[in-house]
Amino acid sequence: MVITNRELAAGTTLVGKYRGKQHTVLVLGDHETGLGYELDNETIYKSLSAAGSAVMNGVSCGRCGSRRAAPKARPAGSAAPA
Repeated sequence: MVITNRELAAGTTLVGKYRGKQHTVLVLGDHETGLGYELDNETIYKSLSAAGSAVMNGVSCGRCGSRRAAPKARPAGSAAPA
């Protein structure tokens, strides 16, 4: 899920699915009072990325399949790595 507005107000609930299971995150506080994110009415995380990582069993959100970099092009005539 891509969040386009990063100015989330306290009380905002985000809902998403991962591997068929629905998860909710409640935004606690705000940018002035300090943010926190409560995942599935249980654990509070300091960042939305940390909450997402917990949902994905420790996999960093930056490593999601949709964000994989394209392979680098090799100069013409160079051999492929062994």
